[in-house]
Amino acid sequence: MTTPVTFGDLAGEALAHLRQPVPSPGQVEDTAAALRAVAIALTRHVAEARATLTSHASTNRARHAPWAQAATQVSEALASATACLAAVPADPSHTAQLGQQDAAGSLRTAATSITLARDLLATHLASRPDGTRTARTGSEWAPLVTSPQLAKALLYDLAGWARHAAAAASQTAVTGTTRSAAARRDLATASHRLWDLDHAVRTAHHREPVTLAEHQLLHAISARHIPEPR
Repeated sequence: MTTPVTFGDLAGEALAHLRQPVPSPGQVEDTAAALRAVAIALTRHVAEARATLTSHASTNRARHAPWAQAATQVSEALASATACLAAVPADPSHTAQLGQQDAAGSLRTAATSITLARDLLATHLASRPDGTRTARTGSEWAPLVTSPQLAKALLYDLAGWARHAAAAASQTAVTGTTRSAAARRDLATASHRLWDLDHAVRTAHHREPVTLAEHQLLHAISARHIPEPR
């Protein structure tokens, strides 16, 4: 019997790709495109976490307000980073290669793992007519997936991904190849916005720590089993 993939498996894969040393920093424009893919994947995670925390902060402000504030700051930092990266034009003289051993390759692979982690959580959610998400009936993980405890733990993981992505991209901003000083500057600015994101989450964690149990529960979540039709 195949062991089901968990959120922790995918989160670990993303972090491993972001942490791994690369032989060269690579090309600035290519790295900007790859970092933008990471930022977009992170943004999709944050949207639901922010909605959950904002809702619970209205009823338990002392406990959830620090994280609701952090979620707002994270959203703003990602929007700023994405805008900076969108301004970097592609270099028509350069073609990205699948599995390339540079910062862009690591970022692109990590973005895929981050996206898959969100898709895994989404198997426990259903859509309302207004487009918002709610717990899916029949899913044993659904109450946790829609809880503020998971939202906090998710933001904590997200900050780690952002921190390591920023480190990889900032190296390319300094030493990578490019014909454009503006592209180098925009990549550096986007990296700093991701460090701002990390700082916001660390501040919330200091005020209202994510517990080891909360983090372990998040990482234990597996995709909802869908029975095969008879």
